[in-house]
This record gives sequence, structure tokens and C-alpha cells, in this order.
Amino acid sequence: MNIPNQQKQIAALIDDQVAHIISTEKTTTAEDEAIVGLMPDWMDGFKLLMDTLAPDEFDWLFQEYPGFYRFSKIMEKIAQGCADGLFDDI
Repeated sequence: MNIPNQQKQIAALIDDQVAHIISTEKTTTAEDEAIVGLMPDWMDGFKLLMDTLAPDEFDWLFQEYPGFYRFSKIMEKIAQGCADGLFDDI
């Protein structure tokens, strides 16, 4: 897969941070909450990936970086919650 190094580096850094969270938190809920806490710092980088990568390139990054996959799935759930109006009263 011919993914630019900058995009691979973003996924790898997110993966590293998620792996650290998983190694230190005691429950899945605590892990998810800590991963959500990372999101503001990675919004620009994640947007760059969304703007520059094809779906098959995302799939490759997900296979290579499981923490990046988990981060992305949580981001997807939050986006779906926003679209469904779950956060309208916040």
C-alpha cells in the first residue's frame, strides 16, 4: 500500500497512545473514556486522513494499527450519536 509517511505516522501515533491507555486503564469503559479524551488533540490529523485516504487505505491502516482502528470506531460512534441527535441538549 502506497500511503504517504505522514498519514502512516498519524495512525501510528494514535495507535501508540491508545495502546498506552489500554495498558494502564482497568476497564473497557475507562479505556473508551480515555480514548475520547485524546480526540481533540487528533482532530486535525484525523481530518487529514479522511481528506486524503481511500477506504482501502483506511482498511490497511486499521489492520496495521489496531489502536487506530479502535480510536476510529469510537469516533464513528460519536459522529453517529451527533447525527441521531443524542447530544442536542448538551
